[in-house]
Amino acid sequence: AVQREITLLRQDDACLEHQAKQAYSQVAHREKNDVLLDIKRLLQYNPAIASRILMRAVFAVQGSLEGFESKHFKAILGLTEKATSKRVNLVKGLRAQRSYDHIIIGKARPSKRVMVYLDPECDTVVCNDMRVTVKNVQLCKIIPKKPNCEVFDLDQLVLPLFIRSRTTGDHVETKTGRQKMKKIFNEFKIPPHKRDRHVLLCDQKGVLWVLGLKRAYRAFLHEGSRNMVVVEIENIDRRT
Repeated sequence: AVQREITLLRQDDACLEHQAKQAYSQVAHREKNDVLLDIKRLLQYNPAIASRILMRAVFAVQGSLEGFESKHFKAILGLTEKATSKRVNLVKGLRAQRSYDHIIIGKARPSKRVMVYLDPECDTVVCNDMRVTVKNVQLCKIIPKKPNCEVFDLDQLVLPLFIRSRTTGDHVETKTGRQKMKKIFNEFKIPPHKRDRHVLLCDQKGVLWVLGLKRAYRAFLHEGSRNMVVVEIENIDRRT
């Protein structure tokens, strides 16, 4: 009888593992070193399957489940009821974080601080996953408007020009007033785990452009403009 119980339990376990394997391919996808779980799809499964999906996600990132207990997976699942940016610190340096419609499981990595001065005449730098090109152009040359490019009146800038990481209290001056970084990130639906990778183009007056997102309402070209600075960005896929 005991042997029969063991056999039945093994069969049940194998069945759950098979279902979890199929479910994982529907719920999870890999993004560099992280695993993103679709919350809506995750909640379609019963807790037994959902827990196994979470185990697979942790294993995909960590390579093992050593040190993980049922309480950790319960805490991760609890993020489905939390607001965006809420996180759970796990073991082995892992963390899980709610990001809009997803839960991200990955290793907690300190963000690299960026501070790079730019030559407004001509310069190219790489910051995080972005190449930034700066060049000074005479007004007689027509610059077509294109994505990922902003043009500033050089004479209205207070040099030096530089790119830096965001800090507490940062804001962008808009046509209607100051806009905090959190509001900008929410407006563009930037996941919390990616926000520290966004850098700011600044001069001595403050933020000119949250690169690729929001430009400050100043240093626009006008009839009296003579020199302009063209800033162009290009995303670089540097998988690690």
